[in-house]
Amino acid sequence: MTEKKLTRKDFLRNVGKCSLGAAVGMAGSNALGQDGTGNTEGFTWPYPWAYIDPEVARIKAHNLYYGGKDCCAGVFGGVSEALSDTMGAPWDTFPIEVMLFGRGGGVGWGATCGTLMGGAAMISLVTEKGPSGALINELWGWYTSEMLPSAAANTATYETVKMEGPLAQNVSENPLCHASVSQWCLVADKSVGSTERKERCARIAGDIAAKTVDILNAHFDETFVGTFAAPKSNGICLDCHGSGHDHTVMTSMKCTSCHTDAHSGVIQHQGCTTCHE
Repeated sequence: MTEKKLTRKDFLRNVGKCSLGAAVGMAGSNALGQDGTGNTEGFTWPYPWAYIDPEVARIKAHNLYYGGKDCCAGVFGGVSEALSDTMGAPWDTFPIEVMLFGRGGGVGWGATCGTLMGGAAMISLVTEKGPSGALINELWGWYTSEMLPSAAANTATYETVKMEGPLAQNVSENPLCHASVSQWCLVADKSVGSTERKERCARIAGDIAAKTVDILNAHFDETFVGTFAAPKSNGICLDCHGSGHDHTVMTSMKCTSCHTDAHSGVIQHQGCTTCHE
């Protein structure tokens, strides 16, 4: 009898089509609980992945945003719920609420966008540390360089409808919630508390959930190729501040998205009026 080698690519394709019982059977001991029941306590890192539809994750993330999970847990949950539908354990019992801290850039601090933290957490959960860096870099770079909400987000058919029609788009140029939201509000002429701004973040949650799935599907399909590169303009700054004589900066975001006066010095930033007169 001739044995046929099952490649990782074939396995991932099959597990997305098969029932939970078949998926568990192929996944082996790592996909079974220690007691044979499939309890999540028997799973070890990295968690199992199955090929899923990014558009399914998009709609789920948008729903979760309005379902009390906000941006960070919304993205993470959008992907994990799609995985749960496909393969059951361990995703059917995973507490996505652990990601609630990331809402509003970290409970409203406006730091790193919650959607990016949710996507990065998912990548970190299902991949080894080594390859995860390039995948997260691609996700964050995409966010900073694309017109968002994307055309796909502006034309999707959502289950939770707070408003219809396309929203204004902008390129954030950096991954900070405060900067991204504030710049969009200026472009759209809307307030942070407006229905439009909330819908904007809900749609971007869908965008990032879908992009996270795209990246992970490609990674496990062994077809991932990173395309993001730090802005060329950063080279002017980093020649000195990156590894030169004044090594004080570590970043991949566009320097001038915050530092329009390159030599004002971060130490001078004592309040909002330093940048915003």
